[in-house]
Amino acid sequence: MASSSSSGNYEVFLNFRGKDTRKSFTCYLYDKLYEGKKIKTFIDDEELRRGDEISPALLNAIQGSKISVVIFSKDYASSKWCLNELVKILECKHTNGQIIIPVFYGVSPSDVRHQNGTFGDRFDELKKQFEDKPEMVQNWRDALTETSHLAGHESTKFRHDAELVNKIVEDVLKKLEKITVSTDSSNGLVGLNSRIEQIKPFLCMDLWDTVQIVGIWGMGGIGKTTLAEAIFDQFSGEFDGSRIVVTTRDKGVLEQFGVEEENIYGVNGLKRDEAFEHFCNFAFKEKHCREDFKRDSWKVVKYADGNPLVLKVLGSSLKSKSHWENVLIKLNHYKSEIENS
Repeated sequence: MASSSSSGNYEVFLNFRGKDTRKSFTCYLYDKLYEGKKIKTFIDDEELRRGDEISPALLNAIQGSKISVVIFSKDYASSKWCLNELVKILECKHTNGQIIIPVFYGVSPSDVRHQNGTFGDRFDELKKQFEDKPEMVQNWRDALTETSHLAGHESTKFRHDAELVNKIVEDVLKKLEKITVSTDSSNGLVGLNSRIEQIKPFLCMDLWDTVQIVGIWGMGGIGKTTLAEAIFDQFSGEFDGSRIVVTTRDKGVLEQFGVEEENIYGVNGLKRDEAFEHFCNFAFKEKHCREDFKRDSWKVVKYADGNPLVLKVLGSSLKSKSHWENVLIKLNHYKSEIENS
């Protein structure tokens, strides 16, 4: 079996040591996810692991998945394939927000974090084979350390594998639901993903044990709350109550509460093309507008000046051609009043 489907993106990617858990725990988990809950899940075949590089099929599966479940077992760190996959999974987490759920199966988070115990012994044996590639070994160490800090599940805290599997499946379902809700609640806000990427450095993703307060500042309707909610949905499982995001129209409030300037993200309006697309999503229920409405649409977009809420309200309210003309007359009137005041 190579995967649950021969093409398309996946909801879950399973990263595991085949000799340890393929025919037992991982197989059972896969069955519960794919057969039981119809969650599109990728489980690899040994045939995909040939040569020194991750195969295109595995690479595509990792990059196309929303969630990666990483199953750390006693012999996990003896496999360069597991570790190379893990490094790639972490890259996807950093670049597109892929969610990672670590499972500590017969090992502790501390064993993984510090490469201790049997887990560490296996890692030491593997790294001897790659003494001429210290950078790659360090990448493996960094990936193990970072993943071990993420919220996950420990087998020792469950009475049996069935209970652990049910908990993992429940966790996956909740996180997939959050992803869907986040997508729906954004109302198609254009440029949301790029804003999330811009604010990631403020969150200090590499510092797990510190409390970080981030301020999001901007005018009303600019998208502060939408951005904060999207950040929470995407990263809430990766830090313990340690990232605080505050939104406000008044930058002085953030300064009064001691939020440092370098931790304040100012939200700008949408760019011209983004604003036009966002407006069309509400006015025409698609990214483009009818040719006979294009000129008037650009007038509305110019008036909104990149404010997503204004674009949404105006786009949702426009109906007939005559209604458009009335709205444009009022907008021009308001604009004249402002310019002459």
